[in-house]
Amino acid sequence: MIKYGFTQEVADTVDMPYFIMKDIKSEPEEKDIEKYVEILKREEPDAIIAIGGGSVIDTAKASLYHYKKAKLVAIPSTSGSGSEVTMAAVLAKNGVKYSLVADYIAPIIAILDSRLPEKCLQNSSPILVWMLLLTQLNHMFRIQPLLFHKHSP
Repeated sequence: MIKYGFTQEVADTVDMPYFIMKDIKSEPEEKDIEKYVEILKREEPDAIIAIGGGSVIDTAKASLYHYKKAKLVAIPSTSGSGSEVTMAAVLAKNGVKYSLVADYIAPIIAILDSRLPEKCLQNSSPILVWMLLLTQLNHMFRIQPLLFHKHSP
């Protein structure tokens, strides 16, 4: 989102001190979250604005699960994960996915900007576009539980 200028566009509208956390990984792991929680404790923000896909929003939620002093605004860049409207965050520990669930990690505002997914898809490989489509179908029809019987505790 930094690359496309959306992060700066949001930053320009914020009338308070802010900082930007970059290099958030796809498929967040517990060890990554610990690093972000330390940053939040040091900076003490009142709000977190998560701009990106499901992994970015889940990273923000998982960080809030431990920090608990800020509210979340979610601006998704992809369609399909639904992370911007739920009170769950998906993380991994040693390669096994699990969910953190708490009402206080749900975004208080979700902003849908049609330019974000459009820009991301324009600059993506056809394989990524297909992966996003399959993710959307998975969420719509709950396919994953039918195909994969191993689950996380």
